[in-house]
Amino acid sequence: MRLAQVTGRPFGEFVLLNVQSKESAGAALYLKSVREASQVEKICRKLAFRGWRFSQKKLKQSDWFDKWKEDYQIRPFGKKFIVVPQWRRQELKAGWRIPIYINPGGAFGSGEHETTRLTVRLLERAGAPFKNFFDVGTGTGILAVAAAKLGAGNIWVLDLDSASVDAAEANLRLNRGPKPKTWRRSLETLRTGRKFEFVAANLVSDVLIENRRKLAALTRPGGRLAVSGILKSNLPGFLKAFKSPHLKKLCVLKGRCWSAVLYQRLKN
Repeated sequence: MRLAQVTGRPFGEFVLLNVQSKESAGAALYLKSVREASQVEKICRKLAFRGWRFSQKKLKQSDWFDKWKEDYQIRPFGKKFIVVPQWRRQELKAGWRIPIYINPGGAFGSGEHETTRLTVRLLERAGAPFKNFFDVGTGTGILAVAAAKLGAGNIWVLDLDSASVDAAEANLRLNRGPKPKTWRRSLETLRTGRKFEFVAANLVSDVLIENRRKLAALTRPGGRLAVSGILKSNLPGFLKAFKSPHLKKLCVLKGRCWSAVLYQRLKN
């Protein structure tokens, strides 16, 4: 089941199928109909699930459509920001942090994931204000909003998922940011001669490495390139594979499980 659908728009009924063993191991599957749940249960019973218990519960919209909002809290983001769910903005108390109002809709990117938090810290470290910003794999657009609040007047966002591009546009509008220029496509298929003062790519190591030349080419000479989504265990291999004569490594940030790297595009 694609949980983003559950947390986005209503798609009709959903059924929760619980699978439980005598040793308390188990799984919870969210399926789109009683018929689909019964089919999955039948398949599981034919496999190695002998002695396991199955139960189904038909969920009402109130059980799932807004339930996720209860755990979406106001929280710090980087050193300068605070993320505020749109429906909790009345709960925000005055403080020195810069608020970022977010309504994720069906997109991924609440600012809670470590890769996003590392990226915003690199964004904050960039130093002088930058005029334009390119958010590769924008999700909810939370990094684009942060860039706008740091002074970027021109924003470009890219995502293969249309719901993410729509969410990024809506969240920039919600924060009174500039209307972004949008690309609904993958990084691999992007064709543009534009160069940006700051490029943020929060993806995965393999995609970053495969597109290292393109990411370097998208960054204006003297500009910054932030890459995140790199497992700490993969960091040494990533640094070696991503090495380029056009990029100078400025700093590496490490979290509990993930890491991120900030580069400067050389002027050669």
